[in-house]
Amino acid sequence: MSESEILLNQIAQDKRTLEEGIEWFDNLSDELQNSALDNLLFFTMQAFPSQESIDRALQDIPTEENTTPAVIYKKNTLTTALQKIQKLPKTERKNAFVVTLSIFRAADTHRRETHCKNGCQHEWHNLKD
Repeated sequence: MSESEILLNQIAQDKRTLEEGIEWFDNLSDELQNSALDNLLFFTMQAFPSQESIDRALQDIPTEENTTPAVIYKKNTLTTALQKIQKLPKTERKNAFVVTLSIFRAADTHRRETHCKNGCQHEWHNLKD
């Protein structure tokens, strides 16, 4: 797993804070921010968030609830939302990262507590502290 993949999963598992993730993202070049957001969108899709977990995550995001990415997730199916998030302009990239990371955290937590509660072989769920 890449450094980016490890860090995103550590945040999802509360081994790092969301604030650390935002600071890390802010310090990336434009190209690396795009790559990190692409990874995060893929991870979010793979975590299969329900609309309920999306709604719950949106209530807890550390940004305005009416940001473009939040509205996109509220008004679209997950697949459509992920496609629209990927096409947002650079000015929305940080909000997209924060909102999507919050949704990924909620969905991955749910998966770990249900599907993987008795252990699993997912490399990303077996990170060393």
